[in-house]
Amino acid sequence: MNYSDGVCRALRQARVFSDSEGHNVTSIDISPDGSQVVSSSEDEALRLYDSTDSATIIKTLYAKKYGVSLVRFTHAPGTVVCASRNQWDNCLRYWSLHDNRYLRYFKGHRAEVVG
Repeated sequence: MNYSDGVCRALRQARVFSDSEGHNVTSIDISPDGSQVVSSSEDEALRLYDSTDSATIIKTLYAKKYGVSLVRFTHAPGTVVCASRNQWDNCLRYWSLHDNRYLRYFKGHRAEVVG
């Protein structure tokens, strides 16, 4: 799809996802099936939303030790990959949203992962 000036002017807000409690959101992603939205924010939280009509928050998970600066859904349902936010770690984590545990660590980055 080409995003011409006319197309951009026709875009309208569909849903509002809130609850970051005043903290800046650092990244968002939409699940492969479009049913959920995940966000990370500066309060070291990862928030999972229902993206249907209600746009309600499903759960909030915290990564107080490592922080979360970037989050992306994976091919496996209920899992995300997230990047650490602190300066001493720089790892990626494969995180299960179902039982709130890290499934795997990907170490070796020498700087913050940004994309």
